[in-house]
Amino acid sequence: DLAVSAWKRNTTPSMKNKRKEGSLMADDGSQDTPTPNDGTPTYSESRAIREMLNLRLAKLKYDELAGLLIKVEHAATVIEADYSRVRARLLAIPPECAESVAMSNDVSKCRSILQAVVTDALEELSSVDLKK
Repeated sequence: DLAVSAWKRNTTPSMKNKRKEGSLMADDGSQDTPTPNDGTPTYSESRAIREMLNLRLAKLKYDELAGLLIKVEHAATVIEADYSRVRARLLAIPPECAESVAMSNDVSKCRSILQAVVTDALEELSSVDLKK
């Protein structure tokens, strides 16, 4: 009886379930302290941030397992290999057509020889499977 009378004396029914000015309601219904002026988040805010980050991490793991993501190091290795292949193929063009161009006295014939060799090189490079 003493506890019940103290409860009634210390509880105001009109204030029940109302927030104090500047405070936040925690997920469990308890009052949380307001965010301090120094920018430190409250417990509820920290918990919400943690849950959001856990969801993002789970999505990234799912996307990686689903094959939607690759590691940056792997992409860099693939790109480096492709650039090396392009460089090597372009450097092979002059020796490939030098003799034909040197023997030709006609500018249009030189142009067509170079055009054919460059086109062959570009077609060869574009026919590579990029999904390796």
